[in-house]
Amino acid sequence: TSCHKTGFTAPDLTEEHAYNSITSMGLVDMTTPKNSMIYKIPGSADHSWKSYTQSQSSKVLNWISQGALNN
Repeated sequence: TSCHKTGFTAPDLTEEHAYNSITSMGLVDMTTPKNSMIYKIPGSADHSWKSYTQSQSSKVLNWISQGALNN
């Protein structure tokens, strides 16, 4: 990503840091996956220039629903 990389805007979404950044910042809500910030933010007004496709959105929600494993 252009702005969410090491030394720039958090979370660091580079391949080697993404999982720890996402989980340590509380962006995943295991109780109510649809409330997870990592699921909601890319579709928000603040990020209207970049949002998930329907397929990507489904994958993120499915990942969270299945336990948000580091896989």
